[in-house]
Amino acid sequence: MSALANPYVTDSPVSGSDLFVGRSDVLGWLQDSLDAGMRVLAVCGPRRAGKSSVLAQLRHHLLGPYAVLQVACRDLPTANLADLLFAVAEQVAADLREGYGKEFPPPQREAFASDLSALAGPFWARVRQVTAGQVPILVLDDFEALAWKAKPDLVQAFLDYLQRLLERDPRLRLVFSAQSPAQLRALHPTLFGRLLWRSLGPLSRQEALRLIKEPVEGAVEYDYEALERILELSSRWPAYIQRLCRRLVDLVGGRGLVSRADVDHVAEDLAREGFPEFEDLWTRLAPEERIVMAAVGELRGTQGLATRQDLLRVLRGAGLDPPPQEVARAMDHLVEKEALERLGALSCRFPVHLMRTWVQAQHPLARVLATEKWPRALPQRGPSRVAQGLVTLAVVAVVALFAWRVWPREAPAVPPSPSPRAEVPSLPPTATREAAPSPAPSAAALPTATPLALPPIPTRGYVFVRSLPAIAYMSRKGDGPWQVWVMTSDGKERFPITDGTTDDSAPAWSPDGNELLFVSRRDGNREIYRISLDAALAGQPPTNLTRHRADDWTPSWSPDGQFIAFSSMRDGDWDIYVMRADGSEVVQLTDDPAPDISPDWSPDGQRIVFASKRSGNWDLYIMNRDGSEVVRITDHPASDLSPDWSPDGSRIAFETTRDGDAEVYIMWADGYEKYNLTQDPTANDHWPSWSPDGSRIAFCSNREGNWEIYTLDIDGYQLTNLTRSPETQDQGPAWRP
Repeated sequence: MSALANPYVTDSPVSGSDLFVGRSDVLGWLQDSLDAGMRVLAVCGPRRAGKSSVLAQLRHHLLGPYAVLQVACRDLPTANLADLLFAVAEQVAADLREGYGKEFPPPQREAFASDLSALAGPFWARVRQVTAGQVPILVLDDFEALAWKAKPDLVQAFLDYLQRLLERDPRLRLVFSAQSPAQLRALHPTLFGRLLWRSLGPLSRQEALRLIKEPVEGAVEYDYEALERILELSSRWPAYIQRLCRRLVDLVGGRGLVSRADVDHVAEDLAREGFPEFEDLWTRLAPEERIVMAAVGELRGTQGLATRQDLLRVLRGAGLDPPPQEVARAMDHLVEKEALERLGALSCRFPVHLMRTWVQAQHPLARVLATEKWPRALPQRGPSRVAQGLVTLAVVAVVALFAWRVWPREAPAVPPSPSPRAEVPSLPPTATREAAPSPAPSAAALPTATPLALPPIPTRGYVFVRSLPAIAYMSRKGDGPWQVWVMTSDGKERFPITDGTTDDSAPAWSPDGNELLFVSRRDGNREIYRISLDAALAGQPPTNLTRHRADDWTPSWSPDGQFIAFSSMRDGDWDIYVMRADGSEVVQLTDDPAPDISPDWSPDGQRIVFASKRSGNWDLYIMNRDGSEVVRITDHPASDLSPDWSPDGSRIAFETTRDGDAEVYIMWADGYEKYNLTQDPTANDHWPSWSPDGSRIAFCSNREGNWEIYTLDIDGYQLTNLTRSPETQDQGPAWRP
């Protein structure tokens, strides 16, 4: 390795453009905002998110007459305002000399000590002179570091000073980096009153792989398992990728090949040595928060996810039995302090997997429990039992008096009102459990419903009177035809939408929840039909949208209601098409010899996820809504099918046979961090569909013999059988938006 200097950067922002990867969306947003005349901007994100590196790239990426002047706030003195302003002037002057080659004399400390207006007056006048024709951008990097170590009145005085400078120079722009825009606004509501900000998240999988491989291309090679382990441990945060890779390059030396064992060895070394940012966070936690954090580190076999029930189980196993609500409160506080991050309504995880490794090495639960005690809840003082008894008697007396005065002595007869379900066909009687289950169809044979994730809407009382939102699904009895049904989300009220004279399957909701798409063979081949709930209740026929001699299948309505994506055989093989919601203007999006099926729209309507066999087996892909920029997001020799985008757009549920049976998995929308939600090796689970609030998944399963519709919380804790109908086969759930 002697011929190659270690290129990974771990102790400073990435200032060179050749080693900087990703963040093009944030840099583009900064360009657009500055071009539009926005004057106060911020790049936000957790520690080690790469905020400083993004701001260091402004000089390389900004187009136009901009002079970027960098100030490292973490290095500013905090004794008094004069010293702080002088240090700002020193950094700006050095940047003009070294970054732009300007002749700019260093500021004089005496001038700033005697006159607080020196920065805004003579000094800034020289800055304007040497940047004539350019727009000065004062970049205040890591501003929260200054806010943490300085006294509040000094921070307030400095922000007041920046506000006056902004008013005096109409060309000036201010760009901050900080962890939270809310904290900036709290520091100075006036200056940050119109703050525009953008948050940094992890890199995409493709960007993270570039950051790992490109700096050492031709000199060091990472095997596949090593790459996957680096992605997992770093959670695709660039700073942790750089830290791992720098140590790996030092480790492998002239060997030039990095294995999974090498990655694990380096991760363990780093965890033992410690991460200063993690230790700083730990010192700011309350005792119960440290205990919960250590318990999260103890969990095994949960794919890194922690629910309250998981933590209670671990803590009780360690001899501690805290109140469940206090555990939940500690989890909430850890999320607020960015020690954990939410993944759904009930589960959390470490924001970076290396933090889990560090907790296990530095703060195992047994060691934490030896030094930390769970705080005892103080008893709440309330009224005495005598007082409570008197209040109770008084309430009973008042209620009795009121009833005597207003209750009629003889209730008049009331004629019975018609039942809202009077015209809904009654359900068939329940068959015995001995009915033979039908054979389980293969994963590839099951059609995929693709509901659209939009907020729930009010529903007419005579259709759904309880348990909104509703679920559409397909059902058949014995070998009879498939029929589209609708039920309430608790499964208690259900009725058919189609008449059951021919196969009707694969229901999908309109974004307003008033109409359904489904696939039917009523005209001889598979076509896509559209019908409103009102029309279905009135017995009116559905509208054939596709009207083509080839089979059409797996429809999905766009979030704006204007388009429908579907798969079709009209070009000789299964491809993805899109058409207007009335069936007009059909456009082919994919054109691959291998089959492409099961399109599902992203919540913003800009992308489509679909299943394809173009890699030789079924994998999932994402493309733009016009069919461009196809990206593969799963890569496994098993079959991955039936993708369904979460309501917030961050995750995708899908079915897969990678465990030998068909299971429902959840992953991030870029294909990262997959985990098995259903976890039943004795059954096949298919056709996932997100609830509108993103807290549950509906799916079909043969775990009780026949095919039933189930819901499961996304933490995998609460499973509910909705249909409970042994005499029917129920599949293809689609949750109403």
